[in-house]
Amino acid sequence: MNKIDLTDKELLGFIGKQESQEIGSFDSYSDRLVHQMSHGTGLIGDKLPWSKTHSAVRLGEGQMSIW
Repeated sequence: MNKIDLTDKELLGFIGKQESQEIGSFDSYSDRLVHQMSHGTGLIGDKLPWSKTHSAVRLGEGQMSIW
């Protein structure tokens, strides 16, 4: 695993940028939500080690997940 050194300021700037990309009104997501409810969704990524999470949670490549 590669070690990445970030300052607090760099990390907070990155988190703020990532969060702002997903904020929107319900209207902006309604078509996507209806499509997902009608057609289901495919999970992509690495499973967590607990079998009860396999159908609900995946860790995506190139994404940072903090638990």
